[in-house]
Amino acid sequence: MIESKINVLVLYAKYADNVSYYDDWIDAFVNEDEFHTTPVNLLKIHGAHHIKRKISESECIVLHHSTNADTTKYIEPLVGNLRDRKGVLLSFVGNEYNRPVGGIREKRALFNHIEPDFVATQCLLEAGEFLFGDCVRERVIAIPHALNPGVFTPDRPLED
Repeated sequence: MIESKINVLVLYAKYADNVSYYDDWIDAFVNEDEFHTTPVNLLKIHGAHHIKRKISESECIVLHHSTNADTTKYIEPLVGNLRDRKGVLLSFVGNEYNRPVGGIREKRALFNHIEPDFVATQCLLEAGEFLFGDCVRERVIAIPHALNPGVFTPDRPLED
């Protein structure tokens, strides 16, 4: 039997240590048996040529919460490549509230430029559709927070 896995490129910006749901989502993609996942920390790439090639070759590109939570500056150099991609683009949204820097307006501007196929919101679906529904090619999807079972395990039985 021929094994076929989806080539997934996960772009993220590791600028904070031990942010559980950030790390847990990356772990979830890396540990998924159906995917061949390549995680790329945008803060560690030197020269955009390598990452631009990866974008063009990937069947699925995932923009992690950290690419737009506090700022979009880490993903901005790749906007043209993301817009012209061949694969499906899923963007998570970080910090889905208005703030002076990295607010909803900045996220919407990014999404209007790159036109993700899907935006994954942690808000109620209706709120996510209101905020980002006109910025996507396909649709907004509501997702739960990720909890890594390898990290978040009960210390004692539930009965206790």
